Amino acid sequence: MSGVSRVELRVIQKELESQRFRPVYYFFGSERLKIREMVKRLESRVFSEIERNEFNFESVSATSKTASEVLDSTETLGLFGGGFKLTIIQNWDEAKSPEGFDAWLERFEQKAEGGGPKKLSELDSIIVFVGSKLDSRKKTTKKLFDSEISVSEAEPVMEADRGRWIESLARSEKVSLTDSEYEALHGLDPWSLEILSQELKKMALAGDQRNDLLAAESADAKPEWFLEAFFAKKPLIARTHLLSWSLNPEDAIPFVGLMAWTIRQVKLSHRGAPTKLRRCAEYARLWSLSDLDRAEHALFRLDAKMKSSSQLALGKWIDFLDESFV
Repeated sequence: MSGVSRVELRVIQKELESQRFRPVYYFFGSERLKIREMVKRLESRVFSEIERNEFNFESVSATSKTASEVLDSTETLGLFGGGFKLTIIQNWDEAKSPEGFDAWLERFEQKAEGGGPKKLSELDSIIVFVGSKLDSRKKTTKKLFDSEISVSEAEPVMEADRGRWIESLARSEKVSLTDSEYEALHGLDPWSLEILSQELKKMALAGDQRNDLLAAESADAKPEWFLEAFFAKKPLIARTHLLSWSLNPEDAIPFVGLMAWTIRQVKLSHRGAPTKLRRCAEYARLWSLSDLDRAEHALFRLDAKMKSSSQLALGKWIDFLDESFV
């Protein structure tokens, strides 16, 4: 057989829109969000034609299992329903051993009459392999490309296409972005749809309060807004102010010192000592000493990460917020 080889995700999407399905898919690549959306769309299309039940759908993980264990299991499970079955095999590239895949592939090839798109009624099963990588040097991979299985890669988003994805995901999260937020999301490093989606979800969590707090245009005020939201005990609002400045270490690292100084001033206010911060009394009513200790320890960890960790600066500040508001 000549094999189906690689099929672009957009081709698979068009086939699904026409209710056409392939007997076996292999999705891999760095953009996990693209793969999850494609698998979700596949499930939706399949079960728009037939009713889902305990026998016709199974999702299994190949992690720490041999290929034989996973494949034998899915074939056995398919016997009980007596009809069609959709099986999703997650983390296929994490299987302990590929042994057994070649034999399964031979059985599939003997059974298959072409791996191209068909009506659902023409198929008795659909199997979806999901992995993060595919090593073209391996014998198993070469056999895969020579088979009737459609292999689709979720390739990284090109920089020129980032804007389209930002707008699309922002619409799905019902987030209206300011110019500065759009630019910060476009310039995330590292950049992936997974990271973009997470940041937009965090922004959406703040709801109307975020829009009120982001009414001003001055980018210079953003760190101050973060500080105000933090000490007002509004962590979701504080998150929305991270994107505008925390990505720049020249802005973020000095701000750690300002946060530490503010915590010390609020502690002094708790003890009745004079302070240099106008709103100390107000903050002290909201924060107990134990709360301030927890935030201070979280800030120490943030400071250490800023100086030694390769983690994205934005992620370090989000960790700080999560640790401060346990």
